[in-house]
Amino acid sequence: MASNDATFRGVAPGTSVLNAKCFFRTTTGGGSAIDSDIVAAADWAITNGASALSCSFGGAGTSDASDPLSVYFDAVVAVSGVSV
Repeated sequence: MASNDATFRGVAPGTSVLNAKCFFRTTTGGGSAIDSDIVAAADWAITNGASALSCSFGGAGTSDASDPLSVYFDAVVAVSGVSV
């Protein structure tokens, strides 16, 4: 994505990428996360200069934006101006 390679340029060359890990490996080998870890990772990224958050979380939930993480990320946009 942020490559400066002359041949294999990314879609946003010259940018920086932060990796805020919030998932953990389960005993069955899958991955899982809890909302508080996701919020902590997003807060860390914003505090450390992120101007956009790319978040892709699978799983069951609502599709009407009323779940806690949707409400949180809507507030992130409204308060910090960071794109999500």
